[in-house]
Amino acid sequence: MTTIEKNVRANVALIYTLRKLVSKTAVELYVCVASLWALGQLVWVSMVFENLARVGAAHAVQFIIAAVLNTTTLVQLVLVVGAFAALSLIVDLVRGSSPSRTLAA
Repeated sequence: MTTIEKNVRANVALIYTLRKLVSKTAVELYVCVASLWALGQLVWVSMVFENLARVGAAHAVQFIIAAVLNTTTLVQLVLVVGAFAALSLIVDLVRGSSPSRTLAA
């Protein structure tokens, strides 16, 4: 294999890898992870789960709604962005796993 062929193959591999790293699905995953990290930094997560356990399963939905409504705007924004990214990621994964999808020849 010549040097030119090696360079071309290396460039093709690099472009392929970069395209996968910045694909729509990858960006959605990055946003989900960043949102979870941000929530961990902004909210005392262990206390939220402890309080959720105290209210019980019967009032869990009311607690979650109250917790979201009574938090800061930044936390609400992070929750909305994370939820939207997670939903988009789930839709992409479901579409990608459907048997009707065909590969290009």
